[in-house]
Amino acid sequence: MAGYGGVYCIAAYNGDYKANLRLQWLLETGRVVVKKPQTEVYYLNKELEKTLPATAMYKLYYHLEGGYGVKTVKGGKLAYLRRAADMGSRDAQYELGQGLALINDKNSLRFRLDLREQLFQCATAQGQGKAAKWLGIYYGSDKKYKEAIQAYHQGVKAGNRQSAIGNRHLGYILLLILMQ
Repeated sequence: MAGYGGVYCIAAYNGDYKANLRLQWLLETGRVVVKKPQTEVYYLNKELEKTLPATAMYKLYYHLEGGYGVKTVKGGKLAYLRRAADMGSRDAQYELGQGLALINDKNSLRFRLDLREQLFQCATAQGQGKAAKWLGIYYGSDKKYKEAIQAYHQGVKAGNRQSAIGNRHLGYILLLILMQ
């Protein structure tokens, strides 16, 4: 591995998680070329498990989802997503929460909505901007305006532009309510 790839490789194998994640991305997108990129990504992910196990588990799910070098039994990739969420990966918590919305079962709807809210709360507390946006929408539709503003604020802090728009919109609604 030459150039910047070599520098990232040295840093990644010396425990720098940011270099590890960046190098995995560079390999996945073909910006750094090696003979066996999938094997290199696998070993980088094993190294990442030492410092950020939840993120490494989510990356493994991501690789399974994209068919990038690893395989599992049918439906097995969701077990990796669940495990990553249980271990505290904010991205896995967000993605799992989004997946719960796609299940078409009226009997479990209330349970899934409550679980989705909890997953989004955890992800938002860790700085997942998209989860904060959806949590703000959820709270706003339930007329829980204080919680909605807090969720949107967290989304803005995490860099989610749509949270800023939602926060502004909710501010107008609250102003109209106060004027009545």
